[in-house]
Amino acid sequence: MDTTQREDQTAKCSLCGELPDELIVNTGRDERFPAACYKLVPVGGESTSQGMFSQTYRCPECGAYFDWEVCPQMYGSGINAEERLIRVLSDPAVRNRSYGPSRQEQEAADAKWAAQVDAAAARGAFRIMEKRFASAGVVMNHNGAPKDWSDFCSLCARNLIELLKKGFLHAKLLKALLAELVDFMEKSFGQDSDEKFYRLLGAFDARYTWLEPFLPESQRSTISIMEERLEEMRAENEDEAERFRQGQMSY
Repeated sequence: MDTTQREDQTAKCSLCGELPDELIVNTGRDERFPAACYKLVPVGGESTSQGMFSQTYRCPECGAYFDWEVCPQMYGSGINAEERLIRVLSDPAVRNRSYGPSRQEQEAADAKWAAQVDAAAARGAFRIMEKRFASAGVVMNHNGAPKDWSDFCSLCARNLIELLKKGFLHAKLLKALLAELVDFMEKSFGQDSDEKFYRLLGAFDARYTWLEPFLPESQRSTISIMEERLEEMRAENEDEAERFRQGQMSY
């Protein structure tokens, strides 16, 4: 059922059809929603943000969704406390508010979009590897297309380490592949491309330094940056271990 059909069905609903898209009542002054509102059924759990409480409700007759928000007055007499009921589309992830999605909804939408970009990039990078390996007559070891970038990084490292063990025998393949992957990451991830490249290097463990002779000139500095980052992480872990040891000795 498409959005238009859902909206038509909701408008004809005997329970919630007469409710406006947004209702605000001042509960601090004993105002209450229309009786139909209290027949809506809660869906999922309650969420809390900055002193506000919200929960999704569903009309048991037509299936329309509503956000019910409780906004208590944090200070003073409480007479300005209010509750809001906001009609949303049948998919709770799609909000129909004039002022846009809530912070939680935006964060969820951003995370979903990032995951989709991540998965699409993993598949694209995998196709690049397939093409380069096939053109060089090298068999690639894999169990199908990767599901996300971490999965691709593991697959890439597993295959390239085997090539790197053979020295410069596959130098042409490695240089062409890495150059294309770097370009692909820059186009796919934009300003996050360096972080994605660091994750790729990390999948090689200590052997990422083997890649340096085959990397594009513009990316060779990332090896030294990776070294610095790992050194910082090691120092932080040592500091944390020392603080833990000192804490144990104090008992």
